[in-house]
Parts: sequence; C-alpha cells; structure tokens
Amino acid sequence: MSTFANQLKSEISRIAKKEIRAETQALKKTSAQYRSEIAALKRRISGLESQIKKLGKGVRRSKAVEAT
Repeated sequence: MSTFANQLKSEISRIAKKEIRAETQALKKTSAQYRSEIAALKRRISGLESQIKKLGKGVRRSKAVEAT
C-alpha cells in the first residue's frame, strides 16, 4: 500500500508542477509584453521632451529677434 501512496503522491506532484509551469509561462509572457510597452513609452517620452526643448529654444530666439 505504501507504493501506491508514493505513486499517487508523485503523480499529484507532477500534475501540480505542470499546472504551475503553465501559469507562470503566461505570467512571464504578459510581463515581457508590459516591459516592452514601458520601454517604448519611455523612448517616446524622451523624444517628446527633446522636441519641447527644441521648440523652447526657438521661442526664445524669436522673442530675442522681435525685441531688437
């Protein structure tokens, strides 16, 4: 009877590991997707910030030209 209990226990353990692996795989996939989206947003923010700086410098120059 001990052999049956050991086999049952190992089978339950194997199935549980399989289910956990499937769940973590899905989480890893979505996590990677979110990380790539965050990186793209950061790149977009830095691009927009550089555009703001360029536009700000242009406004200052145009005000200086108007003042003279």
